[in-house]
Amino acid sequence: GEELNRFYNLGSAMLFPSKAEGFSLVILEAMSAGVPVFVYENLLFKLSDKCLRFKDEADFERIMNERILTQSREELSREVRQAVLENYGWDKVASDYRDIASLR
Repeated sequence: GEELNRFYNLGSAMLFPSKAEGFSLVILEAMSAGVPVFVYENLLFKLSDKCLRFKDEADFERIMNERILTQSREELSREVRQAVLENYGWDKVASDYRDIASLR
């Protein structure tokens, strides 16, 4: 919980190096702590459009220079945290479960 958030907030971004994993809680944990996440462009999941997507090392470096080193940390943090709250916050998850239950 709190201790993990403190560790996440020490970094400017998180690199998720998997090219094949479909979803990982560590992505949500980092984003909920306000840390932008780099993922390979082929990784698809619900919040992949809110991640910093790259295709190779040169692309990673370009995005790092354009977004992480120039855009304000506060702005990036708000963007990614809000995305998690809107898609995986308690209210959203409870609403999704209610909708699924009503289909049965």
